[in-house]
Amino acid sequence: MDVLALPAGLNVWIVEDDTRYADAICFVLDGATGMHCSNQFEDIADLLQALDAGPAPDVVLLDIHLPGPSGLDALPTLRRRLPTTPVVMLTISDNADLIFRAFRSGASGYLTKDSDLDQILTAVREAARGGALMPAPVAGKVLDFLAHEPSPDQPELSGREKDVLTLMADGLTKDAIADRMNVSPHTVDYHIRNVYGKLHVQSGVQAVARAIRRGLI
Repeated sequence: MDVLALPAGLNVWIVEDDTRYADAICFVLDGATGMHCSNQFEDIADLLQALDAGPAPDVVLLDIHLPGPSGLDALPTLRRRLPTTPVVMLTISDNADLIFRAFRSGASGYLTKDSDLDQILTAVREAARGGALMPAPVAGKVLDFLAHEPSPDQPELSGREKDVLTLMADGLTKDAIADRMNVSPHTVDYHIRNVYGKLHVQSGVQAVARAIRRGLI
């Protein structure tokens, strides 16, 4: 597996109705090298409005429990709007069933709200690299779900789509994949969206797991 540095200026958004907690997280991120917390939102409506107005973030931190639509309820919509942007869930309790539901809906990681500084930064960096932080029992549930879920006919992936999937499995970021393939990040986004659609998944974790289980890569 290749180990690559994160792109400079990682842009992180946080959706959290506890403004004191959100301020603290942003303070931590802004103090870390190569990260910036550029936007804070108290609900999903404000987040979606911001997505309509400008460029997407590199990573989203999303509270599971929010007023109005919860983060968990809104996650499928967010995955459709930001198919290649990792979403790390914020949760009060380390509840395996709740976290499993989040990963099943396309989350890329999770943080309990009592996480320390290093855990916060590690979760954001790992998500940006295309990895996923989940406890072993949850990982087992996610992989078991993908293995036994009824699936359509074997998808026909193009050579470029298989190349992108293979590099995702190696842990490369979207920008690193673009450099390796000598294409633009926009082109990589295009291939990833096609892969997600053909494999009927909502995240890179799910895409890689399903591709490996089906022998596509």
